[in-house]
Amino acid sequence: MNYLYAFIIASLIVGLVNYKYMFNKYKSFILKKVTNKTMKTSTLVNSVDNLNSLLNEPVLDDKGVKTGEIAKALPATLSFKLALLLKEIDPILTTFNKVRVEKVKELGTPVQVDGKDTEQYEFTDENGKKFAEELQKMGDEEITIKIPEIKIAELGDIMIEPAKLISLDWLILA
Repeated sequence: MNYLYAFIIASLIVGLVNYKYMFNKYKSFILKKVTNKTMKTSTLVNSVDNLNSLLNEPVLDDKGVKTGEIAKALPATLSFKLALLLKEIDPILTTFNKVRVEKVKELGTPVQVDGKDTEQYEFTDENGKKFAEELQKMGDEEITIKIPEIKIAELGDIMIEPAKLISLDWLILA
């Protein structure tokens, strides 16, 4: 019986090594077409919702209402490229949102309901202007990220509104 366990474990190890080799080979092929893109932080932050809608294209019923389902899985190569991109931009977005929330708490006052603080904040006119200026400065910061080349043809028959596509012009090539 011990030989059977040893054989199973050895097979799993060989399989993982082969998988890792194939993954790295495939990754290096995909990454040959990666460019460093410099942009304002606000460009990235403002396109996140549209990037998410591309990843999670909703199914519409016959009246055009979202059903809550996702339309379909993306092709493997496109999914892989988008996963690499998300891994690249997640720390930037996390840091941006962390600093934004800190500024809200620093300059705002929690709205109270029944004597208890809520998650909402209000600003005096002066602090509202300061917050807007701080947010503008953060958005104007230049960042450089690695972007995998994604051609519009790779999207296949995914439906995307023109305005959303325009906000993703830094990502999707014609």
